[in-house]
Amino acid sequence: VRDAQDAQDAQREEGLRQQALQEVEVEGRRCWLHEWQPDEHYEILDLWLEDWKRNGVGSSPDVKYWRGRTIMAMQKKLQTVAFGSLDAFGGRLGDGGEPVRRSAGKGEQVLVGRDFRIYALHADEPAGSPPLAIAFGVERPFALGGLQALHLDQLVARPADRALTPSAGAGAGSDLGIGAGKGAAGSGLPVPRGGAALVGALATLAARMGRVLTVEPQSDALEAYFGRLGFQHASVVDPFAWFMVNPSAPEVGLRWVFAGEDDCERLKVAFKRPPLWLARGEEAFFTTRSDAAACNVASVRVSRIETLSQARASVQRFQRDRAGQKYRAGPPSDIDINDAMSIMRNPDALDQVDFAEDVGLREPGEAKGQYLVVGRYTVAQRAYPLPGLTQHGTELLVELCELPLKADPIVSIAVRVPFELLVEAVESVQQLLQNFRIRAGLHRTSSLWGLELVQSDGLVALTMDIPPLPEEEDMP
Repeated sequence: VRDAQDAQDAQREEGLRQQALQEVEVEGRRCWLHEWQPDEHYEILDLWLEDWKRNGVGSSPDVKYWRGRTIMAMQKKLQTVAFGSLDAFGGRLGDGGEPVRRSAGKGEQVLVGRDFRIYALHADEPAGSPPLAIAFGVERPFALGGLQALHLDQLVARPADRALTPSAGAGAGSDLGIGAGKGAAGSGLPVPRGGAALVGALATLAARMGRVLTVEPQSDALEAYFGRLGFQHASVVDPFAWFMVNPSAPEVGLRWVFAGEDDCERLKVAFKRPPLWLARGEEAFFTTRSDAAACNVASVRVSRIETLSQARASVQRFQRDRAGQKYRAGPPSDIDINDAMSIMRNPDALDQVDFAEDVGLREPGEAKGQYLVVGRYTVAQRAYPLPGLTQHGTELLVELCELPLKADPIVSIAVRVPFELLVEAVESVQQLLQNFRIRAGLHRTSSLWGLELVQSDGLVALTMDIPPLPEEEDMP
C-alpha cells in the first residue's frame, strides 16, 4: 500500500511539473509556477489559505490581524468566483453565468470574471504540499491604450514557520499578505521571500505573454518594497498602479493635446533653436458602405510628402466588435507611396491594391468594393530633441492637425519611446510643460488619436481633461 501511495505521489508530482508555466529558483531550490482554476481546485486552495490564516508562529498580534484580514478577503473572493452569483470584484453575472463587464477606469471596460487568475509558486517538495506563495490577479487593459496588464491584486506567502528555508531574522515580519484594504500596508513590514519569488516569476510570465505586470501598493513601505523589485510609477499615466518594466514590450506612444495654439507658441520659444526637421503629411480613413457602425476601419497615411525621396506611406487596420466600443489598433504596414497617393485622390483605387483584402475593405477574390471615406486630416510636424533623453535619440514631435471643417488647427505633441523609458519620458515632458506654463492633457491612446479626431470632427480635443498648471510659488 505504501509503495502504491508513493508511486501515486510521484505521478502527481510529475504531473505538476509538466503543467508548470515556468521553472524558477528560490534560495537554491527548484520551484514551479502554476495556475489554479477556482472552480476545479477550490477545496485545496481554501485548505491552504485556512491553514495559513490559523498558523503564524512568532507573528505579533498586529501582523496576524492584518494577515488574517488579507486571507479572509482572498477566501471570500475565491468562494464567490467558484460558486457565487458574483464575480471576483462584486459584479453581477449575466444569464448563463457569463461575467458582466464593469468599468476599469475612464472609458475602459474589463471582463473580470473570465480574466481572473490564481497563481502559486510550488517548491521541489512532496506532491500536495502547500506552495510558497499564492497570488490573485486579473487581466485588464493597461492605462495606456494598446497594452494589456496582468494586475497583481492580492498576494500572500506561506508562514515563516512553514517556509522552505526561513531566512535569519525572518520571525514575526515574514508572513504578511498584500491586498484586502490595508492588509500588509497597515504594518509596513517586509514581504517574505516566497512572495518576492512569486512576483519575479509573474513578471517573467507577463513579459512572455506580452503583458505588463502591475500592482497598487497601499503604503509607503510597500511602495519602497515594490520599487526594489523593479516596479516603477508614473502618476500622470496612472495615479495608483505601479508597473514592472518589460523590455520585451513594444514601443509606447505618448501624446499631450494642447489647450490652444498659444501653448504651441510657448513651446517653440522653449527650444530656442530650429527644429531638427519639418514635414507634412496626410491621413485618410476608409470603411465599407455595408459597415454602418464602422467596426472595421483602415487608415492610409503618407508622411514627409514635401520631399519625394523621403516620402513614406503606411496602412493600418482598426477594429471593434460593435458601435460605442474602443477600437483595437493593428500594426502599421508600409505600402507603396504611389498607391497611397492614388487612394488619397480616388478611394476607388483601393480596387487595384492587394492590401485592401488584408485590412478587410474587400472580400478575398472580390473584384470591386464599395468604399466610404470616414474622414481625413493633414498634419504639419516639427521635431525637437526631447530634453533628458537626447542620449537615446528620442524626438518630440509637435503636430498641427487641420480638419476640413475646423478653422483652427489642433495642436499636440507626440513621443515614441521603448517601454523601459516610459517613466523618464513622462517626467521629462511634464517638466517641460510646467517650466514654460503650457496647458496640455495626456491622451491615453495615441494610436487612436487620428481616428478619434476625424470621427468627432475635433471634439475629442475639446473634451480632453487638461489639468490646471501649478501656481508659480508652488513650482520648484
